Amino acid sequence: MAAETRLTYNVEELADLMGISQNLAYEAVHTGTIPSIRIGRRLLRVAPS
Repeated sequence: MAAETRLTYNVEELADLMGISQNLAYEAVHTGTIPSIRIGRRLLRVAPS
């Protein structure tokens, strides 16, 4: 699936796309710097529209 058609990314994918560490991506999600939603145990970042 092409990256531009996805609606959400998990934190690991987000870190890879942004070129940052997974720890920094998780920290940004938890502080609200990067908006996210939680579905069950999964923490997802919503792709910009």
